Amino acid sequence: MLKLRPASAAYFGTSLSATVVNRPEPQTARLAAVFLLDRADSADVVSSITRLDPAEALAALLPNAYRFQPQSSKRKRSTLRAYLDLVGTVPVFRVRVPDDLERLPELLDGLDDALRSPA
Repeated sequence: MLKLRPASAAYFGTSLSATVVNRPEPQTARLAAVFLLDRADSADVVSSITRLDPAEALAALLPNAYRFQPQSSKRKRSTLRAYLDLVGTVPVFRVRVPDDLERLPELLDGLDDALRSPA
Protein backbone atom coordinates (compact mmCIF):
# COMPACT_ATOMS: atom_id res chain seq x y z
CA MET A 1 0.00 0.00 0.00
CA LEU A 2 1.37 3.38 -1.01
CA LYS A 3 0.19 6.39 1.02
CA LEU A 4 0.69 9.98 -0.11
CA ARG A 5 0.22 13.31 1.60
CA PRO A 6 -2.54 15.46 0.07
CA ALA A 7 -0.11 17.82 -1.75
CA SER A 8 1.78 14.87 -3.25
CA ALA A 9 -1.42 13.13 -4.35
CA ALA A 10 -2.60 16.35 -6.03
CA TYR A 11 0.77 16.82 -7.78
CA PHE A 12 0.77 13.29 -9.18
CA GLY A 13 -2.96 13.35 -9.93
CA THR A 14 -3.83 10.31 -7.84
CA SER A 15 -5.62 9.34 -4.64
CA LEU A 16 -4.04 9.43 -1.19
CA SER A 17 -3.44 5.69 -1.23
CA ALA A 18 -2.93 3.07 -3.89
CA THR A 19 -2.09 -0.60 -4.06
CA VAL A 20 1.08 -1.61 -5.89
CA VAL A 21 -0.06 -4.24 -8.40
CA ASN A 22 2.91 -5.49 -10.42
CA ARG A 23 5.55 -5.73 -7.73
CA PRO A 24 8.83 -7.01 -9.23
CA GLU A 25 10.75 -9.89 -7.72
CA PRO A 26 13.23 -8.71 -5.08
CA GLN A 27 16.82 -8.48 -6.25
CA THR A 28 20.06 -7.85 -4.44
CA ALA A 29 21.87 -4.62 -5.25
CA ARG A 30 24.68 -2.62 -3.69
CA LEU A 31 23.51 0.46 -1.82
CA ALA A 32 24.88 3.42 -3.80
CA ALA A 33 24.17 6.21 -1.31
CA VAL A 34 22.00 7.39 1.56
CA PHE A 35 20.15 10.69 1.20
CA LEU A 36 18.87 12.37 4.37
CA LEU A 37 16.08 14.77 3.43
CA ASP A 38 15.54 18.07 5.23
CA ARG A 39 12.31 19.69 4.10
CA ALA A 40 12.51 23.48 3.96
CA ASP A 41 9.70 25.61 5.33
CA SER A 42 9.29 27.50 2.08
CA ALA A 43 9.45 27.04 -1.67
CA ASP A 44 11.98 29.90 -1.94
CA VAL A 45 14.83 27.81 -0.53
CA VAL A 46 17.44 26.58 -2.98
CA SER A 47 17.96 22.82 -3.08
CA SER A 48 21.32 21.74 -1.73
CA ILE A 49 23.04 18.38 -1.63
CA THR A 50 26.02 18.06 0.72
CA ARG A 51 28.12 14.96 1.22
CA LEU A 52 28.76 14.26 4.90
CA ASP A 53 32.00 12.90 6.27
CA PRO A 54 31.63 9.59 8.17
CA ALA A 55 31.43 11.22 11.63
CA GLU A 56 28.74 13.68 10.47
CA ALA A 57 26.92 10.85 8.70
CA LEU A 58 26.85 8.68 11.81
CA ALA A 59 25.50 11.53 13.92
CA ALA A 60 22.86 12.29 11.29
CA LEU A 61 21.79 8.66 10.77
CA LEU A 62 21.47 7.47 14.36
CA PRO A 63 18.33 9.54 15.14
CA ASN A 64 16.66 7.73 12.23
CA ALA A 65 17.25 4.40 13.93
CA TYR A 66 13.99 4.64 15.85
CA ARG A 67 14.73 1.31 17.47
CA PHE A 68 18.22 2.22 18.61
CA GLN A 69 17.40 1.19 22.17
CA PRO A 70 18.24 -2.49 22.12
CA GLN A 71 17.81 -4.56 25.25
CA SER A 72 21.26 -6.12 25.44
CA SER A 73 24.69 -4.54 25.17
CA LYS A 74 25.55 -7.19 22.54
CA ARG A 75 22.65 -6.04 20.37
CA LYS A 76 23.60 -2.39 20.91
CA ARG A 77 27.20 -3.09 19.78
CA SER A 78 25.93 -4.98 16.75
CA THR A 79 23.63 -2.13 15.71
CA LEU A 80 26.34 0.48 16.17
CA ARG A 81 28.82 -1.67 14.22
CA ALA A 82 26.33 -1.90 11.33
CA TYR A 83 25.96 1.89 11.28
CA LEU A 84 29.74 2.37 11.41
CA ASP A 85 30.15 -0.07 8.52
CA LEU A 86 27.47 1.81 6.58
CA VAL A 87 29.04 5.27 6.97
CA GLY A 88 32.47 3.82 6.23
CA THR A 89 31.44 2.27 2.92
CA VAL A 90 28.44 4.20 1.56
CA PRO A 91 28.34 7.94 0.85
CA VAL A 92 25.77 9.83 2.93
CA PHE A 93 24.31 13.13 1.73
CA ARG A 94 22.17 15.76 3.45
CA VAL A 95 19.59 17.10 1.01
CA ARG A 96 17.79 20.40 1.64
CA VAL A 97 14.45 20.11 -0.17
CA PRO A 98 12.27 23.14 -0.98
CA ASP A 99 8.57 22.79 -0.16
CA ASP A 100 7.60 22.86 -3.84
CA LEU A 101 6.83 19.72 -5.84
CA GLU A 102 7.11 21.71 -9.08
CA ARG A 103 10.87 21.72 -8.44
CA LEU A 104 11.04 17.93 -8.09
CA PRO A 105 12.72 17.38 -11.51
CA GLU A 106 15.49 19.82 -10.52
CA LEU A 107 16.01 17.95 -7.25
CA LEU A 108 16.08 14.56 -9.00
CA ASP A 109 18.73 15.85 -11.40
CA GLY A 110 20.82 16.94 -8.42
CA LEU A 111 20.47 13.53 -6.75
CA ASP A 112 21.51 11.84 -10.00
CA ASP A 113 24.55 14.12 -10.25
CA ALA A 114 25.52 13.32 -6.65
CA LEU A 115 25.36 9.58 -7.38
CA ARG A 116 27.54 9.97 -10.45
CA SER A 117 30.17 12.22 -8.86
CA PRO A 118 33.43 10.58 -7.81
CA ALA A 119 33.96 9.83 -4.15
